[in-house]
Amino acid sequence: MMVTRALCLVAGAIFVSTKPPLWGLWLALSIVGMVVLPWLAVIIANDRPARRRGRPERPTNRHDQSALPPGASKPAEHRVIEQG
Repeated sequence: MMVTRALCLVAGAIFVSTKPPLWGLWLALSIVGMVVLPWLAVIIANDRPARRRGRPERPTNRHDQSALPPGASKPAEHRVIEQG
């Protein structure tokens, strides 16, 4: 859609500079394409089902495993490597 919008912009510039027969109509169509196409692109991009009110659903396949391996609950000693 945005490529078509860019083409409408280029076509509008060409119509203004060359002034072909019915150039006002062609220019108006180009301007409508430049205005309507971004609007439609936003509408299509944001098209999704409405959110339900209330608390969000929690995943049902949660594991009770911790993210850390056993014995890793103590903070590790920090080693500093100095460049010399």
